[in-house]
Amino acid sequence: MDLRSEAAKQQSGGMNLNRIKEAPWLDDPSLGEHERMQAIAGMARFNRLSGIGDVLFHRLERFASNVPGRPLKVLDLESGSADLPIHWAVKAKRRSVDLQITASDHREAVLEQHRQAIIEHDVDVHSAKIDCLNHPLPSGFDVIVCSDLMHQLEEPQVFRLLQSMQQSAGLAMVVCDFERTRWNFTVAKTASRLLTRSRVLQHDTPLRIRAAYTREEFSKIANAALCRTIMIRAIVPCRMLAVASEVVAPVPAPAFA
Repeated sequence: MDLRSEAAKQQSGGMNLNRIKEAPWLDDPSLGEHERMQAIAGMARFNRLSGIGDVLFHRLERFASNVPGRPLKVLDLESGSADLPIHWAVKAKRRSVDLQITASDHREAVLEQHRQAIIEHDVDVHSAKIDCLNHPLPSGFDVIVCSDLMHQLEEPQVFRLLQSMQQSAGLAMVVCDFERTRWNFTVAKTASRLLTRSRVLQHDTPLRIRAAYTREEFSKIANAALCRTIMIRAIVPCRMLAVASEVVAPVPAPAFA
């Protein structure tokens, strides 16, 4: 037995599961609206309890110090319930951090939910219709954030989206997503049963871990797409964080096969 490899395996959460993508119940068009909204609210609650909003906000706060005298322009991709952009706006107001935040989605119904949530929380967050997978991202943003989207994508989609983020971000790009390990799968499965009564969320949460990339897999795609090495680290709970700052025009790279 290789004791060093066994120790490394334990530190990374145990032997990795094979990546398996299954259609989440939340995307089922036959799902009732009450169950859908219950699941979306549950996901927002998970984010609040995990503290992931604060982790990302501290990154934005640090980037804001690099652009004194004007707001840091932030674009959040596929914002879901917009709970993260709203959280950042609330924190920024409390801490006097000048952020100009745009939440986005490709679905008009979701954008309407954004607008309602923004009004309810009385925050200054813009909402924009952006199809980040099928069209180039708009320019004019300092930081582009992508949270909990990559695990839903196939490798060529991840490759193209990372390139699009790099081309559009003026200062930095931030990716936060689930990391696939046995430990994270166990934590997600247990938490989904303890923290929510939503059968949809109890079903979908472990599947998101199974669909996620390992740090090694994501690093390989990112390094090829961005033509440079970026640091990726594990963060609690169950996620990994990749940050590429001082974004420069990428060297042309071959299309991901």
